[in-house]
Amino acid sequence: MSEPAVTWPRRAGTPDLLKGIAVILMIQVHLMEQMATPELYSGPVGRLSLFLGGPFCAPVFLAVMGFYLARPGKTTAYFFRRGAVLFLGGIVLNGGRSLHLLFLVATGRYQLDPLPYLLGADILSLAGLSLIFTGIFRKLFRSHPLPWIVLALTLPVAMAFLPQPRLPFGAMEYITAFLWSALPWSFFPVIPWYSYVLTGYIFRMLLDHHPLPPVRSFRYKYVPFIPVWAGLLITLPWAVPIAADLGTATGYYHHGFLFFSWTLLFLGSWTAVVHVAGSRSDRNPLTAFLRWAGQNVTVLYVIQWLIIGNLTPLLYRSTGLTMLSVWFFVVTILTALGGWIYNRFRLVISRK
Repeated sequence: MSEPAVTWPRRAGTPDLLKGIAVILMIQVHLMEQMATPELYSGPVGRLSLFLGGPFCAPVFLAVMGFYLARPGKTTAYFFRRGAVLFLGGIVLNGGRSLHLLFLVATGRYQLDPLPYLLGADILSLAGLSLIFTGIFRKLFRSHPLPWIVLALTLPVAMAFLPQPRLPFGAMEYITAFLWSALPWSFFPVIPWYSYVLTGYIFRMLLDHHPLPPVRSFRYKYVPFIPVWAGLLITLPWAVPIAADLGTATGYYHHGFLFFSWTLLFLGSWTAVVHVAGSRSDRNPLTAFLRWAGQNVTVLYVIQWLIIGNLTPLLYRSTGLTMLSVWFFVVTILTALGGWIYNRFRLVISRK
């Protein structure tokens, strides 16, 4: 494999800023999903919240993850080891965020099957499986872009042709939930979501071998995005219902090729906007906080789910807009504080 044409810095401002914004939007959408009253959830505010927690969040996390996975020097053992840790960590997190609910089940106050809550296919388990699959495909495809591109485009198409489970659910359904099945506990299966990881990976690979020339003219730097944004706005009435549909085999969690393509256009345009905004507000405290949040996205993701997941049995579908806004600020502050404490603790341990 040839050496990349470009040496990238260890941390880049725009990816961290993208992830930091996504973390904040993720907190609000999790609160909306778990706590909002049915009227609020199904109304215009709820649909806006779900949309802001859709294309702005998971696709961003996964594409940035893929971007950094393409960094040279990683061994196959790293992909498998790190992937296994993330996958198992996702299962442990499922249990941690469901502790209150599991206690209510164990004491007989709730009558439900705990397995879907323990074996839910969420984004952390998806990240682990994505690492493992990327380690395999790196051996097969190496640095040839075409097979990576074909794979990325094939997975969303495959959603329409894969068999869906039927009652009664058995052990195989819990396995396929991590891969493609549109089950109630399958939030981020490999198909189609791995395609976003592949998109970031391909983008980085192409940039390494064909770096973009510096563009200083506004006309050539930003004008090409104007028709893209126009097209996105025109198709927004079609995209929003998909992003707000969290419960069907063709909704957000199990979308197909058309919504995937729309989201890729959105990602490119959104990245350009964030890049410009970040470069013009580099010393702004809010920008600094969002970049810090992006750098600590995994720990913040875990903390916010531990808080929200264990609050849910108390507040499930019972919270109006005013109190939901209060909970948003409370959970955001507690999550950031928890992330700061975690980093301080790590720093102290590393010095010993």
